[in-house]
Amino acid sequence: MLLDTLRAWFRADRSPTRAGELLYCHRNTVLNRLRKLEQLTGASLEDDRHRLCCRLALLAHDHLRRE
Repeated sequence: MLLDTLRAWFRADRSPTRAGELLYCHRNTVLNRLRKLEQLTGASLEDDRHRLCCRLALLAHDHLRRE
């Protein structure tokens, strides 16, 4: 669920409202899930380098799931 939320957030150009629409949930749910991701990773999604790492991790995860 957290990875799907992160993926939708990126797809929605980091808009929690639009990500919520993609996930059929409220924007606050998206924000809560993103905060949970930040807690688990120990880094803020406002940090450009952390966002890049998250995007690369999602790409790698998606690539490995296809194989």
